[in-house]
Amino acid sequence: MANTADVVRFFTAKHDVYDRFIQWVEYPHGLRAFLERSHLLRSDLRVLDAGCGTGALTIALYEAFERKSMTPKTVDAFDLTPAMLHHLHEKLRRRGISLITTTQANVLQLDQLPPNWN
Repeated sequence: MANTADVVRFFTAKHDVYDRFIQWVEYPHGLRAFLERSHLLRSDLRVLDAGCGTGALTIALYEAFERKSMTPKTVDAFDLTPAMLHHLHEKLRRRGISLITTTQANVLQLDQLPPNWN
């Protein structure tokens, strides 16, 4: 099993390749279609996307809420790798999305996550 430093190095070097691949297999479109059909979405929902990467699920979720004319209570997304978060920030900026809050955090260190995520 790789250690945390190896994971950070890999996704720092390959964040763009990762994003191109998930776009190529249309992963975000499948996620959004699933979420649009889901009865789980509601306006008061608090969402935490752990390991958000370059934002495939985060943005698909946002778009599903938008298409259903709903606004979630909060959407927080975190990832271990600053390069992945930067990639996500750029996507959010280009789309004019300000509702999503991003943080660099390690899911393996739960005691260091922001207290408002409880």
